[in-house]
Amino acid sequence: MATVPLYVRTVLLSFQLLQYLASRHPYATCYQINRSIHPSNPRRPMRDEDTFSGFTEVRSPSRPGAFYNFLGAMTRTDFFGPDLQWLSGQVFDFPVRGNVPFFEYEEWQGVMQAVREAEGSWTCTELGCGWGPWLVSTTLAARQRGINDVSLTGVEASPSEIEKLRTHFRDNGLNANHHTIINAAIDDHDADPAPEHPEGAALLSLATLLEPYRRVDLIHCDIQFAEARSFRAGIQAVSEKVRRIVVGTHSRQIEDELIDLFQANGWQIECETPCRYFVNDGRVNLLADGAQVWVNPRV
Repeated sequence: MATVPLYVRTVLLSFQLLQYLASRHPYATCYQINRSIHPSNPRRPMRDEDTFSGFTEVRSPSRPGAFYNFLGAMTRTDFFGPDLQWLSGQVFDFPVRGNVPFFEYEEWQGVMQAVREAEGSWTCTELGCGWGPWLVSTTLAARQRGINDVSLTGVEASPSEIEKLRTHFRDNGLNANHHTIINAAIDDHDADPAPEHPEGAALLSLATLLEPYRRVDLIHCDIQFAEARSFRAGIQAVSEKVRRIVVGTHSRQIEDELIDLFQANGWQIECETPCRYFVNDGRVNLLADGAQVWVNPRV
């Protein structure tokens, strides 16, 4: 009988261990797939120790009814439901992998790298922006680098979230009237209004959104299952004008479609984490979004 090589046995044992973990806990089936480097797009993956390099932690005072992040961005807790009121009075340090309120660690890796690369100005677009956390936080990070020439665009389908966005800007010293706020949902075509959308909002394509811009440093995208079709329709526009994209993902199928789309168009993936599921009564349910960070070497 032939001897099985050591490296084959190691792979088999690793796979058996994953199967065992999966049988013990449904969340354990949601491990990260190491696909940050692709042979056609070689690029050094982001390292955790580099995420906040060059930025200073801001120590904000505790304030009831609000919380602060490490950049000094203040967020009201009345933006959220009762389950998140424990955030009142909290002041957060630099995020640590595995302990990141609201967001994925990979999102912070992508947005901080985008700010670190900015030269003289900062242009950021947040799709499905909600209260605009990334618009405000990246602006405060840009100010740490001496960048005050800032252009922000927030796109959000919900009118109530738009009001939160304006409040969040005001709370953090930004004038919403100096930036672009669009009440619409990003999709693969333009439509005004769009009765098929739950909010009855207008639909806006990426090509139309990006038409006025020469360059965008960062798009942060969290558009709830519309990400693959929206970027597929707008890939030419984003490839011509956008330097970096941080996209929240909401299914494994969407993740694979985005990987195929961006790699086929010359983008390079810097880091990613897949969405996670849990199993309840024999059904698979989305537990947490995934995230992918893509950089465009031509912009």
